[in-house]
Amino acid sequence: MKDPFTAMYRHAKLQDWIKDMSKQKRGVGFVRSISTETGGMNVWWPKSGKAGWVILKNHGHYRVI
Repeated sequence: MKDPFTAMYRHAKLQDWIKDMSKQKRGVGFVRSISTETGGMNVWWPKSGKAGWVILKNHGHYRVI
């Protein structure tokens, strides 16, 4: 059964570009790795030059480009 809160949003895959839609406004990021154990993905943010972890299940906090 699909999660009704995430079913309407597309989930990112490895090497996808995403746009941050959260309040942090990090801009556009590149998905470098995905951890199925933790349910997160490591995203590199070119604007800041830093990488960070983002929740993989999309609740509208990012958009796949």
